[in-house]
Amino acid sequence: MRRPLVWLEVATGFLIIVGLYMIFQFEPDHITGIITALISAFLAGLFTVLNKVMITRHRPLVISFYEMGGGFAGITLYMLFSGTFEAGLQLPVWSDWLFLLLLGVVCTAYAFAESVKVMDVLSAYTVVLTINLEPIYGILLAFVFFGESELMSGGFYLGTLTILAAVFLFPVLNRKFIKDRKAQKKPRN
Repeated sequence: MRRPLVWLEVATGFLIIVGLYMIFQFEPDHITGIITALISAFLAGLFTVLNKVMITRHRPLVISFYEMGGGFAGITLYMLFSGTFEAGLQLPVWSDWLFLLLLGVVCTAYAFAESVKVMDVLSAYTVVLTINLEPIYGILLAFVFFGESELMSGGFYLGTLTILAAVFLFPVLNRKFIKDRKAQKKPRN
């Protein structure tokens, strides 16, 4: 993005890496899931940065249309060529179409277009931080739905709390540093 390095972002990223290291140390049995999550987070971050670059040249709806269309075409082609297209695919009943339209249009397409549009205002870094909280939501929902059978070690939760602290402290500290920078630039009478 050709902007100066922001040390608060570097420190936040370092704190997140420390949290991930804690999780790796205490959950060696879940290494495949953790590596999958890291690859997913990297790709989500890359995707967001690329969207931030494209938002300067194209409208959010156009970007969303091509990305959603590309995803649909890619998955359809994969299913066709892998032979899984008809394997267990059930056609929805008429009563399900309303819910599918709601999920597809409002919860997916509209929400995605708005997340691209918000990059006019927010930095790609801030958007990536919020997107990468999705695994935390998943962990909390797993705890709610599956109870104690899904409990992890204390080190896992310590690492997760470290990551959450970094993510939630970032906007607070960033706002404070922005105010301090503006106060320093103000001419004194």
